[in-house]
Amino acid sequence: MLFRTKTTRRTIFKAGLASIAAATVTVPQSNAAIRPKAKGEIKVLYLGGDVWHNGISQEMFLGQTLSKSGWRLLFTHHDQFVTPEVLSDIDLLIVLRTSAQNFLAWSTEGIVEDRPVCKVLTEEQDEAIIDNIVNRGMGFMALHATCLFSLIEKYGKIMGIKTMMHGPVQTVRMHNFNQDHPITKGIKDFNLADDENFGVEIINKNVIPLYESTGQDDKRHDIAGWCIEAGKGRIVGLCAGHSYTSFMHPIYRQLHWRAAHWAMKKEIRPYDGPGYR
Repeated sequence: MLFRTKTTRRTIFKAGLASIAAATVTVPQSNAAIRPKAKGEIKVLYLGGDVWHNGISQEMFLGQTLSKSGWRLLFTHHDQFVTPEVLSDIDLLIVLRTSAQNFLAWSTEGIVEDRPVCKVLTEEQDEAIIDNIVNRGMGFMALHATCLFSLIEKYGKIMGIKTMMHGPVQTVRMHNFNQDHPITKGIKDFNLADDENFGVEIINKNVIPLYESTGQDDKRHDIAGWCIEAGKGRIVGLCAGHSYTSFMHPIYRQLHWRAAHWAMKKEIRPYDGPGYR
């Protein structure tokens, strides 16, 4: 589930986290090294990794897939780096995130007894993401648990869906692919092992269903992929992806590849590899 708690400088110091307070409440210094987008460059940012998902492996395999695009790929496991300044020239934001506890990439320390809890995106970051989608035309890919962002009213409105929580980890059948949409045209049914069957309910008539899913164990049948135009931008939701093995599946790689192109209004070129980073 999504957690939203307000972190202040006072509470950080009370928790004994004075050493990280500046990083929590200011623009991170590491962002200074992120150069602005060059002319003709396509800039993609992936925010992934939380306590429930292996962001390192997911990043590696998604990076392999998109490396053949020639786009500039940026990755982070920490919400604080996704600032309005960074978002201002991003062409595509890809997110796989749900939990408040983002341990990965929090610190370069060696052995520690306790790690501070990282919070989810702030109201300012939420507004910046939505503004860049709707008013600037940034693409947005909501992978797996990111569909839970729809529980936040402002995201639910532009995503056009309500999310149904998944059941057990199980083999999930992907089927009934929309043969009239460029993301899913020609895609045939396939299984993803060790995944979770998130589903969505369409609440906006402009949402286009892309495919459905059925859990092998719980037998639940859901819409599991969708897309929508949101102002000047485009949003794609792909509900599978709990396990990094789904990111390795050749057909699911195809869906990532096609969805990324569609979300940025780019011609969908053939994908023939996993690719290399």
